[in-house]
Amino acid sequence: MKYLETSLRDTFMVWHISRPERLNALGTTLAEELAESLRSLKQKIGKSQNIAGLIISAEPCIRKSKAIWIAGGDLKELSKIDRNDAKKYSRTLSQLCYELERLPIPVIAIIDGAAIGGGAELALAADIRIGTERTTFNFKQLEIGLTTGYGGAKRLCHLIGRSNAQKLLFTSYQLTAKQAVDIGVLTEQCSIDSLDQTVNKSLKYLSSLTPNAFATQKKMLWAPYHLNEFQEYEAELEEFTKLWGNPDHQATLSKYK
Repeated sequence: MKYLETSLRDTFMVWHISRPERLNALGTTLAEELAESLRSLKQKIGKSQNIAGLIISAEPCIRKSKAIWIAGGDLKELSKIDRNDAKKYSRTLSQLCYELERLPIPVIAIIDGAAIGGGAELALAADIRIGTERTTFNFKQLEIGLTTGYGGAKRLCHLIGRSNAQKLLFTSYQLTAKQAVDIGVLTEQCSIDSLDQTVNKSLKYLSSLTPNAFATQKKMLWAPYHLNEFQEYEAELEEFTKLWGNPDHQATLSKYK
């Protein structure tokens, strides 16, 4: 079953996640679909096809009157894999986020609903994050006996500073859309009714920019924080893997078996 729909919106590639039965959770199948779509996108860019940018979106899932954008990792699916498979799964998403940052085109995340755990980590890999009044960010990894695993800790520190990152990661504090804009996690917030208009305005502006200039500016913003990026991401991945299957984590996963 395909959980990721790919299409074109003018000259922008669109990845749209739709997995309502699991609240768009990031399981192993979806992780591989994202990785494969990225490989295809990089080939298109390499062949100088006219790809102005990438849009990542998800169909909001309503649960108890709350909109969910991506509900983190799929605990039911992940409860069935061992530590080695967990490392492979996390590496796929860690590499995905890393490669999204390196793309020479703008990456726009349209976040209409709650970005939880791994979903919040995926959003951080975008250059521009547009949300609505029902957008929230909640890093809940510690509550299931794990940590960030896709490079989220490093990105949060770079984006909002260590102190703010500590608050979000250590306390599972849920950011509202307004707080996310104020702190720098969201680029822009709009109403649900004006979301398409806001996105179109952003795409129009990005399309007007010189591609090489944007790619160079993006590289300049990326480089100062990633001089030893591979080692840092590997270190985070290793620590994540070591935690996999600890008693608290197993107790959480057992509820989904």
